[in-house]
Amino acid sequence: MPINGIKQPDIIEIDSGLRLRKYDGIHDFALSWYQDLDTVYLVDGAKEAYDIEKLHCMYEYLYTHGELYFIEVFKNNCFTPIGDVTFWQSDMPIVIGDTRYRGMGIGKKVVSKLIERGKSLSYPYLCINEIYKYNIGSQKLFTSLGFIEYEQTSDGFRYKLELDKSINIWDKVAPEFGKTGPKYWNDFGNRLLELSSISRGARVLDIGMGRGASLFPALDKVGNDGYVIGIDNSEVMVNETNKDILHRNICNAKVINMDAQHLDFKENSFDNIICGFGFGYLLLSDDKLSKIMKILKNGGEAGFSIWGIQEDQKWLTDIVNKYIPPVKKNIDKLDIPKFDTVDDVTKILNSLGYMNIKIHQENSSVVYMDKNEWWQEMWVNAVRGIFEQIESLGTNIFEEFKKDVFKELEKFNSDNGLCFNMPVIYAFVQK
Repeated sequence: MPINGIKQPDIIEIDSGLRLRKYDGIHDFALSWYQDLDTVYLVDGAKEAYDIEKLHCMYEYLYTHGELYFIEVFKNNCFTPIGDVTFWQSDMPIVIGDTRYRGMGIGKKVVSKLIERGKSLSYPYLCINEIYKYNIGSQKLFTSLGFIEYEQTSDGFRYKLELDKSINIWDKVAPEFGKTGPKYWNDFGNRLLELSSISRGARVLDIGMGRGASLFPALDKVGNDGYVIGIDNSEVMVNETNKDILHRNICNAKVINMDAQHLDFKENSFDNIICGFGFGYLLLSDDKLSKIMKILKNGGEAGFSIWGIQEDQKWLTDIVNKYIPPVKKNIDKLDIPKFDTVDDVTKILNSLGYMNIKIHQENSSVVYMDKNEWWQEMWVNAVRGIFEQIESLGTNIFEEFKKDVFKELEKFNSDNGLCFNMPVIYAFVQK
C-alpha cells in the first residue's frame, strides 16, 4: 500500500525493457517463484516451499508495510512479471523469481531506481533489515550501491545507506577535477593511448572518461573519420566534459551518463575500448568484463590503466585510520580479487578466458610544488570524501588531522617539490 501520506506510482519506468508495476492484488502466478527451494532459502532461511495460502500472507504483509511492485521485463511485445520488490525506508526485499533473469543486472537497476525514489522523498537513509550470511548475491548487490553493514544479526547483517551522504563524490569534484596540481591524470591518459592499438577511423568507447584524460588523446588518434564515445557515472562529470567538447568545436565525440556495469550498446559496436582506473568497478558487476567483449568488434582491443601498489600513499591511510577506524570489508566474501600487481591482473584476465594479453607496470613520478598544492588537489579527487568524513567530526579534530598530514608530507620533500611514485599497470586484451 502507499507509504503514509505518499502516493505510490502505478508504474516506475527503469528503461525501455524494464519497469516496476504497482501491486494489484493478483499474485497467484508468482507461486512457482516461491516453490523453488533455493529461492526460498535466500528469502526465509529455510527450504520450505510456499503454498498459495503462505504466498497470500507474504504479499499481504509486504503490501501493508510499503510500496509493493512487480518487476516486469518487456518480452514478446508485452511486459511480463519476473520478480517483486517492496520499498520502504526500513527495508527493501527484492526477489528475481524467474531464475532465467538472474545475473543480468536487473536487481541493481531496480534498487538504483528505488534509491532515487528515496532521495526524491527526502529520506535521510535507507535500511535493509537483514541479508543472510550465505546470500552472497544480495550482499554484492547492495554493497555495490553504497550500503554498508551496520549491525550483525544471528544469521546475517543489517545494511544502511546514508542518502544525504550518498551524493556521487565525482559529482562534487567534477568541475575542478584534473585542473589543480600536477596533471598526472592527463599523463596517464596519454600513456594509455600511446600503448593502445587505436588506428585512424576507429570507433572507440572510453569507460569512466572523467574530464577526458583519455578521450581527447583518443580523438587525436582516430582523426576526423573516427568517433569516440565517453561514458561516466557522474552526471556532472559528463556535463563538464561536454562543455569542453563544445568549446573545442569537436563533432566526432559525445559523452553519456551511463553506469559502466550496465553498458547499453549493441554487440560489435567498437574497434577499441579504453578504461582508465575503472577496472575494479567493472569486476564488481555480475558479468565482470564479458559485456565489454560483447560490444567489442572481432579483432578489437580493450585497454585498461590500473593502479599498482601505492607504497607512497600508505602513510595517508594510516593517518586516516587513526581518525576513522576502518570497517572490515568482506572482500573474500564478495569474490573481489586483488588487482594491484601485474600477476594479479594477469591471473584475472586468464581466468576470464581472454587471449593475447599484454601487460606491464610503469613507475611514474608525480611532483607537487608544495604541501598546499597537494592539499588542494586532494579536495578535487575522490580523497575528498574521506576528508569530509573527518571534517564532520569537528573543527579541532580536522585541524589536528591536517597537522598530522602536513608533518608526514615533509618526508617527500625533494629539490623540485613533494615527489611521489605512482605505479600504474597497463593491460590490453584482444577479442
